[in-house]
Amino acid sequence: MKNWNGSIRKFPKPVKWFIALFLVILSFGFSSGVKFVDHTTHITPQGIQENYLGNEDNQEATVMKYEKTRQEMLTMLHTHVMSLSLIFFITGILVFLR
Repeated sequence: MKNWNGSIRKFPKPVKWFIALFLVILSFGFSSGVKFVDHTTHITPQGIQENYLGNEDNQEATVMKYEKTRQEMLTMLHTHVMSLSLIFFITGILVFLR
C-alpha cells in the first residue's frame, strides 16, 4: 500500500474486494434489519408501541407481546449504539478515502 495517498483506487485488488464485500454484507444486514422491524411492528406507531410496551391487555391480539424490562431496553440500546458506531466509523473511513 505504498503511495496510496488516501485513494481507494490505488489500493491492491484484494483490499478493494474486501471493502466491496464488507459493503455488500453491511447492506444486506441493514436491509434485513429493516425487514425485521417491518415484520414485528409493521412500521406503525401502534406496532412499535406494542413491541416495546406489550399488548397483554388486548384480548384480540393474534401475537402476544410482553413489555420489555428496563434491563432489556438498556441492553438493546447498548448493543445498537456500539455496533452502529463501529459501522459508521468504518464507512466514514471509506468515504474519507474515496
